[in-house]
Amino acid sequence: MNKVDPKDVTLHALPRTVGNAETGETVTFLKTTPETNGAYVQFTTHLDPNDGIPMHYHEAFSESFLGIDGELSLKVNGKVHILKAGDTFVVQPGERHTFWNHTSEFVNFTVEIRPADDFERFIRCGYGLKADRRTLPGKIPVPRNPLLWGFLFQWGGTYLPVIPIRMQKLFFGALAKLGKWLGADKTLEKYYVEPEDVVASTGDTA
Repeated sequence: MNKVDPKDVTLHALPRTVGNAETGETVTFLKTTPETNGAYVQFTTHLDPNDGIPMHYHEAFSESFLGIDGELSLKVNGKVHILKAGDTFVVQPGERHTFWNHTSEFVNFTVEIRPADDFERFIRCGYGLKADRRTLPGKIPVPRNPLLWGFLFQWGGTYLPVIPIRMQKLFFGALAKLGKWLGADKTLEKYYVEPEDVVASTGDTA
């Protein structure tokens, strides 16, 4: 898996807030990957009504939730928890979970990914692709270009319970290798690398 090196990528200098202009959903980074030297990444999510993320799990990191205001439904290993202001819940690696806003109002909550891994890059690219209309219709930011699927899959470290993990890793790993060989990964750098760093990495001085 390709890792973000805090020494090479100045994520901390990028915009603190990214989001979906169509739904009003936003993510604001409180602590970025470089700021914690990769120990964790922390952000606040402003989630629109009746929206959420489908069932999934992570293999390499934990995901901690802290309610700020409103109510968030969190289902972990088949049990539903309702997070209100001040409530916390930690989803451990391997635990199947999903979360959604079951109310008619926006809900705000903080998420901490530990260790940070490449999750910040995953978030920035997902929202960036959505803003540039480079994704398929729907809530989940699936790139229109299949060559980009492998990168987001690896950076997000997110797996679907309905498909054997080995098959997911083989399929998306192969796509990532092909995409890198064809230079598709360079089209994502605008979302997570400072402009001067992009120029340096491509050798473009124009």
